[in-house]
Amino acid sequence: MTELSEQSAALVEQSVADTATRLTKANKNALDFLMGAQKAMLEEIVFAGNEMLERTRTETHLLSEFRLENGRIALGQGPEDGVRGMRTASDRLSSAATAIGCSSMANG
Repeated sequence: MTELSEQSAALVEQSVADTATRLTKANKNALDFLMGAQKAMLEEIVFAGNEMLERTRTETHLLSEFRLENGRIALGQGPEDGVRGMRTASDRLSSAATAIGCSSMANG
């Protein structure tokens, strides 16, 4: 009888140890998943920020180019200089818009 109770106690201890091991592995896997998801979200936020910064830089560059062309038009001698300058500015703006993917600006 004592032998039987010792065997059952050993089985219970083994079962508890196995359960604890499985629970520990499950917790580790859940933690790894959550850390991976957090890392992916952070990387996406950084990527989006970089893209917005690059877009702002491009738009600022286009604006400064457009203002420069308008300044040249204002300093032109006759109407043909103004028309040529506006066409040049429009062509540059259109090609830059096409380069960054603004199809509505490139077509209009």
